[in-house]
Amino acid sequence: MSGDHADPLRSTYSSSMTTSTMAAPRPLFTLLAALVATMGALAGCGPAIDPAMPPFRAIGFDEALAEASREGKVVFIDFYASWCPPCRRLAAVTWSDPAVQEWLMANTVPLKVDAERSVALAERFSVEAYPTLVFVDAEGREIGRFLGFRDPEAFIAGAGQVLATARP
Repeated sequence: MSGDHADPLRSTYSSSMTTSTMAAPRPLFTLLAALVATMGALAGCGPAIDPAMPPFRAIGFDEALAEASREGKVVFIDFYASWCPPCRRLAAVTWSDPAVQEWLMANTVPLKVDAERSVALAERFSVEAYPTLVFVDAEGREIGRFLGFRDPEAFIAGAGQVLATARP
C-alpha cells in the first residue's frame, strides 16, 4: 500500500528545492536585465560631439549669414550641449547619415553651436532645451525650429517643410 501513496516528505523536499532553485536567480536576472538596459541606453548616446564634423561649417554666425546670402541658402543651427544624450544621438545617427549631410550641404549653411558656450546666440533664439534645431534666413530671422532628436528621414521631411513654407 505504501506504493499507492506519494511520500509526503519527498514531496515537500522536491517542492522546496524547486522553489528555492527558481527564486535564487531572479535577483541576479533582474540585475543583469537592468545592466543590459543601461548599457543599451548609454550606447545610444553616441560619441563626443565635434562642432566641426561634416557637414557643419566651423564659422561664426555672422559669417554664416553672409555665406547664406551669397549662396542663396538658409542658416541651420544645431544648438547642443556636450552632456546631452539626444544631442549625441543626433551626431551619431542623424548628422552622420549621407542623405542628411547631402541635404544640409545643398540647402543650408549648417552650424553646430554649443549653447552653453555661445550663450548670447542661444539667448537670441530663446534656446531652452537641447537639442534645439533652428532655421534662419539670410537676414537672421528665424523661419522654423525643431526640438529634440529626429531620425534622418524625419529630419529631412521636416526640414523640407520648413524651407517650402519659408520660400515664396
